[in-house]
Amino acid sequence: MALKLSLSQRTYVPEWEANREKCATEQIRVIYAPLTVEEFFAVQQELQVNLMSPQEGETIEALTKRFAVMRYVVALKVKAWENVELDGEPVTTEQLFAVLHPTQMGLLAEVYGMLLSVATGSEEQAGNLSAPSVPASEGSASPAVSAGGTASTSSATATAAT
Repeated sequence: MALKLSLSQRTYVPEWEANREKCATEQIRVIYAPLTVEEFFAVQQELQVNLMSPQEGETIEALTKRFAVMRYVVALKVKAWENVELDGEPVTTEQLFAVLHPTQMGLLAEVYGMLLSVATGSEEQAGNLSAPSVPASEGSASPAVSAGGTASTSSATATAAT
């Protein structure tokens, strides 16, 4: 078996608010890079949290910690938001956290969950369809594509015998 790695960015189309049912030109799309092992452990160390275990508790401290972890990971790995604007201009992740209403937090939670699924489980759990060295999943209405817009392998793909 070969180990195929890629540093290319990927695109995720959230399910939030029936987004995948919209025409492609109106869908919210998230351009992201998967968490690396180094980043995964750096997040845990910096925020003093175990990303592999459920964050339990309903105290203000527990909720604040979960939000801080979500914000940190999403800001670290999401490179762009397509079809999300603030006053007619493309929005950054920092702006998005500052302007979204609590009723829209499901979008951020879904993206955070996808980032963790890609990092900790099989990429089938991330909600995207298959393409070589691009996240794969079952049941998605939209394939994962490289940031360039095509579902193909990147020139950054490396193969090593295992």
